[in-house]
Amino acid sequence: AGFLPIATAASSTGEYTRSLFQVVTIALVVSWIAAVLFIPYLGDKMLPDLFNPQLPKPSSLAGRWRAKRLQWADRHPALARWIAPKEHAHDHDPYQRPFYTRFRGFLDTCLRHRWWVIGATIALFIGSLMLFRFVPQQFFPDST
Repeated sequence: AGFLPIATAASSTGEYTRSLFQVVTIALVVSWIAAVLFIPYLGDKMLPDLFNPQLPKPSSLAGRWRAKRLQWADRHPALARWIAPKEHAHDHDPYQRPFYTRFRGFLDTCLRHRWWVIGATIALFIGSLMLFRFVPQQFFPDST
């Protein structure tokens, strides 16, 4: 909505930028529809339910693959640790992995030193405004 006045202006600026704003509007609407409807549906269908694990049906592709992995693990005991499918555990917490542990530490540090983070954010914003004067200005050429 912020670019609507420019896109609807009866000037050369509106004439040059109207198609750009139309494309941006279509992209935003389609992205919103995907984010609200399609992505949650895919997450529900594709992501495993860690709190209610179920073994795949034996006739399904996942079930046949699991059975094949169990056969390979029986045939090669030395490799069974890597070949055998992992059993689900109810106490499994995906947020205890190294990435999330480091990220949690980073967030805790930012929250402990919140005034430094706020000050750095404001300083970066002011610095970007000061550097903006070095950006060359160019006006739209005359309309034909």
